[in-house]
Amino acid sequence: MYLSIIVPIYNVEQYIVSCFESLFRQSLDTALYEVIAVNDGTPDNSMILVEQYAEKYSNIRIVNKENGGVSSARNEGIKQAVGDFILFVDPDDTIAENSLIKVYDFLSLAPAVDILIMRSFVMGSMTERYSWSGICPARVNMSGVDVFQKGYSRGSVCGCVFSRKFMIEKQLFFYEELINGEDTYFFHLSLLHAMRVCFMELPFYYVFVRVESASKNFSIERIFKFSGNIRLIDEYLTHAELTDRQKAILNYVKYSVVSNAVNHYIGLRRYDYWSLKKKIWPIGTLPLSLKYAFIQRSKMRLLRFSFPLFFSLCVLKNICRK
Repeated sequence: MYLSIIVPIYNVEQYIVSCFESLFRQSLDTALYEVIAVNDGTPDNSMILVEQYAEKYSNIRIVNKENGGVSSARNEGIKQAVGDFILFVDPDDTIAENSLIKVYDFLSLAPAVDILIMRSFVMGSMTERYSWSGICPARVNMSGVDVFQKGYSRGSVCGCVFSRKFMIEKQLFFYEELINGEDTYFFHLSLLHAMRVCFMELPFYYVFVRVESASKNFSIERIFKFSGNIRLIDEYLTHAELTDRQKAILNYVKYSVVSNAVNHYIGLRRYDYWSLKKKIWPIGTLPLSLKYAFIQRSKMRLLRFSFPLFFSLCVLKNICRK
Protein backbone atom coordinates (compact mmCIF):
# COMPACT_ATOMS: atom_id res chain seq x y z
CA MET A 1 0.00 0.00 0.00
CA TYR A 2 1.31 3.41 -1.00
CA LEU A 3 0.15 7.02 -0.63
CA SER A 4 0.50 9.83 -3.17
CA ILE A 5 0.33 13.42 -1.90
CA ILE A 6 -0.26 16.03 -4.61
CA VAL A 7 0.85 19.61 -3.95
CA PRO A 8 0.22 22.28 -6.65
CA ILE A 9 2.87 25.01 -6.59
CA TYR A 10 2.22 28.60 -7.66
CA ASN A 11 3.41 31.80 -5.95
CA VAL A 12 3.70 30.29 -2.47
CA GLU A 13 7.34 30.79 -1.53
CA GLN A 14 6.40 32.30 1.85
CA TYR A 15 4.29 29.26 2.78
CA ILE A 16 5.91 26.26 1.11
CA VAL A 17 8.49 25.59 3.83
CA SER A 18 5.80 25.16 6.50
CA CYS A 19 3.85 22.88 4.20
CA PHE A 20 6.79 20.65 3.31
CA GLU A 21 8.07 20.56 6.87
CA SER A 22 4.70 19.14 7.91
CA LEU A 23 4.83 16.52 5.13
CA PHE A 24 8.10 15.21 6.55
CA ARG A 25 7.46 15.56 10.28
CA GLN A 26 6.10 12.07 9.92
CA SER A 27 7.00 8.69 11.38
CA LEU A 28 5.75 6.92 8.25
CA ASP A 29 8.63 5.47 6.24
CA THR A 30 9.26 7.66 3.18
CA ALA A 31 9.30 4.46 1.12
CA LEU A 32 5.55 4.22 1.71
CA TYR A 33 4.51 7.60 0.34
CA GLU A 34 5.41 10.08 -2.36
CA VAL A 35 5.04 13.85 -2.57
CA ILE A 36 4.27 15.05 -6.08
CA ALA A 37 5.14 18.76 -6.33
CA VAL A 38 3.47 20.12 -9.45
CA ASN A 39 5.17 23.29 -10.61
CA ASP A 40 2.32 25.18 -12.27
CA GLY A 41 4.67 27.62 -13.98
CA THR A 42 5.29 29.56 -10.79
CA PRO A 43 7.25 32.81 -11.38
CA ASP A 44 8.57 33.14 -7.82
CA ASN A 45 11.20 31.18 -5.87
CA SER A 46 8.86 28.43 -4.67
CA MET A 47 10.53 25.73 -6.75
CA ILE A 48 14.01 26.61 -5.48
CA LEU A 49 12.76 25.73 -2.00
CA VAL A 50 11.03 22.59 -3.24
CA GLU A 51 14.22 21.47 -4.99
CA GLN A 52 16.12 21.86 -1.73
CA TYR A 53 13.69 19.45 -0.11
CA ALA A 54 13.97 17.09 -3.08
CA GLU A 55 17.72 16.89 -2.50
CA LYS A 56 17.01 15.75 1.04
CA TYR A 57 14.04 13.45 0.48
CA SER A 58 14.06 10.92 -2.35
CA ASN A 59 10.27 10.46 -2.30
CA ILE A 60 9.64 13.94 -3.71
CA ARG A 61 8.82 14.01 -7.41
CA ILE A 62 8.81 17.34 -9.23
CA VAL A 63 6.52 17.76 -12.22
CA ASN A 64 6.93 20.91 -14.33
CA LYS A 65 4.15 22.31 -16.50
CA GLU A 66 2.94 25.56 -17.99
CA ASN A 67 0.60 27.59 -15.83
CA GLY A 68 -2.93 26.30 -16.08
CA GLY A 69 -4.43 26.78 -12.63
CA VAL A 70 -4.86 24.58 -9.59
CA SER A 71 -7.23 22.11 -11.29
CA SER A 72 -4.78 21.59 -14.13
CA ALA A 73 -1.93 21.08 -11.66
CA ARG A 74 -3.89 18.56 -9.59
CA ASN A 75 -4.91 16.66 -12.72
CA GLU A 76 -1.28 16.38 -13.77
CA GLY A 77 -0.49 15.09 -10.29
CA ILE A 78 -3.25 12.49 -10.55
CA LYS A 79 -1.83 11.29 -13.88
CA GLN A 80 1.63 10.97 -12.35
CA ALA A 81 0.52 9.33 -9.08
CA VAL A 82 1.30 5.68 -8.45
CA GLY A 83 -0.19 5.38 -4.97
CA ASP A 84 -3.18 3.29 -4.03
CA PHE A 85 -4.63 6.39 -2.40
CA ILE A 86 -4.34 10.09 -3.24
CA LEU A 87 -4.30 13.08 -0.91
CA PHE A 88 -4.44 16.72 -1.97
CA VAL A 89 -2.52 19.26 0.09
CA ASP A 90 -2.54 22.96 -0.74
CA PRO A 91 0.91 24.56 -0.47
CA ASP A 92 -0.12 27.13 2.15
CA ASP A 93 -1.63 24.49 4.46
CA THR A 94 -0.13 21.82 6.70
CA ILE A 95 -0.89 18.35 8.02
CA ALA A 96 -0.54 17.16 11.59
CA GLU A 97 2.73 15.72 12.82
CA ASN A 98 2.91 11.91 12.62
CA SER A 99 -0.59 11.74 11.12
CA LEU A 100 0.31 9.92 7.91
CA ILE A 101 1.16 6.68 9.68
CA LYS A 102 -2.31 6.71 11.28
CA VAL A 103 -3.92 7.21 7.89
CA TYR A 104 -1.71 4.50 6.41
CA ASP A 105 -2.54 2.00 9.18
CA PHE A 106 -6.26 2.73 8.88
CA LEU A 107 -6.24 2.20 5.12
CA SER A 108 -4.17 -0.96 5.46
CA LEU A 109 -7.04 -2.44 7.47
CA ALA A 110 -9.77 -0.96 5.23
CA PRO A 111 -8.34 -0.96 1.68
CA ALA A 112 -11.79 -0.99 0.05
CA VAL A 113 -12.60 2.58 1.12
CA ASP A 114 -13.40 4.97 -1.77
CA ILE A 115 -13.14 8.16 0.30
CA LEU A 116 -11.69 8.60 3.78
CA ILE A 117 -12.43 11.89 5.53
CA MET A 118 -10.37 13.15 8.47
CA ARG A 119 -10.83 16.22 10.64
CA SER A 120 -9.76 19.65 9.36
CA PHE A 121 -9.17 22.85 11.30
CA VAL A 122 -8.33 26.48 10.70
CA MET A 123 -4.64 26.90 11.51
CA GLY A 124 -3.96 28.46 14.90
CA SER A 125 -7.46 27.83 16.21
CA MET A 126 -9.79 25.04 17.17
CA THR A 127 -12.33 26.06 14.53
CA GLU A 128 -13.26 22.89 12.70
CA ARG A 129 -14.12 22.90 9.02
CA TYR A 130 -16.69 20.50 7.62
CA SER A 131 -17.43 18.77 10.91
CA TRP A 132 -19.44 15.55 10.79
CA SER A 133 -20.14 15.40 14.55
CA GLY A 134 -23.75 14.41 15.05
CA ILE A 135 -24.13 13.73 11.32
CA CYS A 136 -22.07 10.66 10.38
CA PRO A 137 -20.46 8.02 12.60
CA ALA A 138 -16.72 7.34 12.49
CA ARG A 139 -15.26 4.10 11.14
CA VAL A 140 -18.46 3.05 9.39
CA ASN A 141 -18.62 2.61 5.62
CA MET A 142 -21.54 4.44 4.04
CA SER A 143 -22.49 5.22 0.48
CA GLY A 144 -21.81 8.77 -0.64
CA VAL A 145 -25.52 9.29 -1.28
CA ASP A 146 -26.34 8.25 2.30
CA VAL A 147 -23.62 10.55 3.63
CA PHE A 148 -25.15 13.46 1.73
CA GLN A 149 -28.68 12.67 2.82
CA LYS A 150 -27.57 12.61 6.43
CA GLY A 151 -26.58 16.24 5.89
CA TYR A 152 -22.86 16.18 5.15
CA SER A 153 -21.16 18.22 2.43
CA ARG A 154 -17.91 20.14 2.05
CA GLY A 155 -16.19 22.62 -0.24
CA SER A 156 -12.66 21.22 -0.13
CA VAL A 157 -10.93 18.02 -1.21
CA CYS A 158 -8.09 18.67 1.23
CA GLY A 159 -8.36 16.63 4.40
CA CYS A 160 -9.71 13.65 2.44
CA VAL A 161 -8.11 10.55 0.94
CA PHE A 162 -9.37 9.21 -2.39
CA SER A 163 -8.85 5.72 -3.75
CA ARG A 164 -6.94 6.06 -7.02
CA LYS A 165 -8.70 2.96 -8.38
CA PHE A 166 -12.07 4.57 -7.57
CA MET A 167 -11.03 7.82 -9.27
CA ILE A 168 -9.89 6.00 -12.41
CA GLU A 169 -13.01 3.80 -12.60
CA LYS A 170 -15.34 6.78 -12.22
CA GLN A 171 -13.15 9.09 -14.36
CA LEU A 172 -12.89 11.67 -11.60
CA PHE A 173 -10.72 14.64 -12.54
CA PHE A 174 -10.91 18.34 -11.80
CA TYR A 175 -12.68 20.41 -14.45
CA GLU A 176 -10.04 22.83 -15.63
CA GLU A 177 -12.49 25.28 -17.17
CA LEU A 178 -13.88 26.11 -13.72
CA ILE A 179 -12.23 28.91 -11.77
CA ASN A 180 -14.80 28.91 -8.94
CA GLY A 181 -15.86 26.02 -6.76
CA GLU A 182 -13.78 23.33 -8.45
CA ASP A 183 -13.30 21.52 -5.11
CA THR A 184 -17.01 21.59 -4.34
CA TYR A 185 -17.88 20.08 -7.71
CA PHE A 186 -15.18 17.39 -7.54
CA PHE A 187 -16.05 16.33 -3.99
CA HIS A 188 -19.78 16.07 -4.61
CA LEU A 189 -19.27 14.24 -7.88
CA SER A 190 -17.08 11.78 -5.95
CA LEU A 191 -19.75 11.51 -3.26
CA LEU A 192 -22.36 10.80 -5.92
CA HIS A 193 -20.42 7.72 -7.10
CA ALA A 194 -18.79 6.47 -3.88
CA MET A 195 -20.10 3.29 -2.27
CA ARG A 196 -17.69 3.30 0.67
CA VAL A 197 -17.17 6.62 2.47
CA CYS A 198 -15.60 6.46 5.90
CA PHE A 199 -14.86 9.10 8.56
CA MET A 200 -11.77 8.94 10.78
CA GLU A 201 -11.42 10.64 14.15
CA LEU A 202 -8.02 12.12 13.33
CA PRO A 203 -7.07 15.81 13.54
CA PHE A 204 -5.24 15.85 10.23
CA TYR A 205 -5.50 18.97 8.07
CA TYR A 206 -4.80 22.61 9.00
CA VAL A 207 -5.95 25.39 6.69
CA PHE A 208 -4.10 28.70 6.55
CA VAL A 209 -6.64 31.38 5.66
CA ARG A 210 -5.03 33.99 3.42
CA VAL A 211 -6.83 37.28 2.91
CA GLU A 212 -5.29 37.58 -0.55
CA SER A 213 -5.97 33.99 -1.61
CA ALA A 214 -7.78 33.37 -4.88
CA SER A 215 -10.78 31.88 -3.08
CA LYS A 216 -11.28 35.12 -1.14
CA ASN A 217 -10.99 37.65 -3.95
CA PHE A 218 -13.88 37.97 -6.37
CA SER A 219 -14.19 40.53 -9.15
CA ILE A 220 -17.52 41.03 -10.88
CA GLU A 221 -16.14 39.15 -13.90
CA ARG A 222 -15.19 36.17 -11.75
CA ILE A 223 -18.61 36.12 -10.12
CA PHE A 224 -20.28 36.01 -13.53
CA LYS A 225 -18.15 32.98 -14.39
CA PHE A 226 -20.14 30.95 -11.88
CA SER A 227 -22.42 30.38 -14.88
CA GLY A 228 -19.87 27.84 -16.10
CA ASN A 229 -20.43 25.74 -12.97
CA ILE A 230 -24.17 25.68 -13.53
CA ARG A 231 -23.80 24.71 -17.20
CA LEU A 232 -21.44 21.88 -16.22
CA ILE A 233 -23.85 20.58 -13.58
CA ASP A 234 -26.78 20.70 -16.00
CA GLU A 235 -24.82 18.86 -18.67
CA TYR A 236 -24.02 16.12 -16.17
CA LEU A 237 -27.64 15.95 -14.99
CA THR A 238 -28.80 15.70 -18.61
CA HIS A 239 -26.38 13.09 -19.93
CA ALA A 240 -25.46 10.86 -16.97
CA GLU A 241 -27.72 8.02 -15.87
CA LEU A 242 -28.44 9.02 -12.28
CA THR A 243 -30.96 8.08 -9.63
CA ASP A 244 -33.08 10.80 -8.04
CA ARG A 245 -30.95 10.53 -4.89
CA GLN A 246 -27.80 11.13 -6.94
CA LYS A 247 -29.41 14.05 -8.75
CA ALA A 248 -30.22 15.62 -5.39
CA ILE A 249 -26.49 16.01 -4.72
CA LEU A 250 -25.94 17.97 -7.92
CA ASN A 251 -29.04 20.08 -7.38
CA TYR A 252 -27.66 21.03 -3.99
CA VAL A 253 -24.33 21.97 -5.62
CA LYS A 254 -26.25 24.12 -8.11
CA TYR A 255 -27.96 25.89 -5.20
CA SER A 256 -24.58 26.35 -3.51
CA VAL A 257 -23.14 27.93 -6.67
CA VAL A 258 -25.99 30.44 -6.88
CA SER A 259 -25.79 31.22 -3.17
CA ASN A 260 -22.04 31.88 -3.37
CA ALA A 261 -22.44 34.06 -6.46
CA VAL A 262 -25.20 36.11 -4.80
CA ASN A 263 -23.25 36.65 -1.59
CA HIS A 264 -20.04 37.63 -3.39
CA TYR A 265 -22.06 39.97 -5.62
CA ILE A 266 -23.65 41.64 -2.60
CA GLY A 267 -20.21 41.86 -1.00
CA LEU A 268 -19.19 44.12 -3.90
CA ARG A 269 -22.20 46.34 -3.07
CA ARG A 270 -24.04 45.25 -6.17
CA TYR A 271 -27.81 44.95 -5.79
CA ASP A 272 -29.11 44.54 -9.34
CA TYR A 273 -30.36 41.00 -8.86
CA TRP A 274 -31.85 40.77 -12.37
CA SER A 275 -28.49 41.42 -14.06
CA LEU A 276 -26.83 38.82 -11.85
CA LYS A 277 -29.49 36.23 -12.58
CA LYS A 278 -29.16 36.76 -16.34
CA LYS A 279 -25.39 36.37 -16.12
CA ILE A 280 -25.09 33.29 -13.92
CA TRP A 281 -28.26 31.33 -14.53
CA PRO A 282 -28.55 29.96 -18.09
CA ILE A 283 -32.02 29.82 -19.62
CA GLY A 284 -33.77 26.51 -19.02
CA THR A 285 -32.08 25.57 -15.74
CA LEU A 286 -34.90 26.66 -13.45
CA PRO A 287 -36.47 25.46 -11.30
CA LEU A 288 -34.30 23.57 -8.83
CA SER A 289 -35.53 20.10 -8.01
CA LEU A 290 -36.19 19.61 -4.30
CA LYS A 291 -36.60 15.83 -4.48
CA TYR A 292 -34.42 14.19 -1.82
CA ALA A 293 -33.03 17.63 -0.91
CA PHE A 294 -32.29 17.58 2.82
CA ILE A 295 -29.48 20.15 3.09
CA GLN A 296 -30.57 23.82 2.97
CA ARG A 297 -34.02 22.65 1.83
CA SER A 298 -35.85 25.79 2.98
CA LYS A 299 -33.40 28.09 1.18
CA MET A 300 -33.54 25.94 -1.92
CA ARG A 301 -37.33 26.14 -1.77
CA LEU A 302 -37.13 29.94 -1.55
CA LEU A 303 -34.72 30.11 -4.49
CA ARG A 304 -37.04 27.86 -6.49
CA PHE A 305 -40.02 30.06 -5.63
CA SER A 306 -38.47 33.49 -6.19
CA PHE A 307 -34.94 34.59 -7.03
CA PRO A 308 -35.70 38.23 -6.00
CA LEU A 309 -36.88 37.10 -2.55
CA PHE A 310 -33.84 34.86 -2.16
CA PHE A 311 -31.58 37.75 -3.17
CA SER A 312 -33.32 40.12 -0.74
CA LEU A 313 -32.84 37.68 2.13
CA CYS A 314 -29.11 37.52 1.35
CA VAL A 315 -28.93 41.33 1.33
CA LEU A 316 -30.67 41.47 4.71
CA LYS A 317 -28.29 38.90 6.20
CA ASN A 318 -25.33 40.83 4.83
CA ILE A 319 -26.60 44.02 6.48
CA CYS A 320 -27.21 42.27 9.79
CA ARG A 321 -23.68 40.84 9.87
CA LYS A 322 -22.34 44.39 9.70
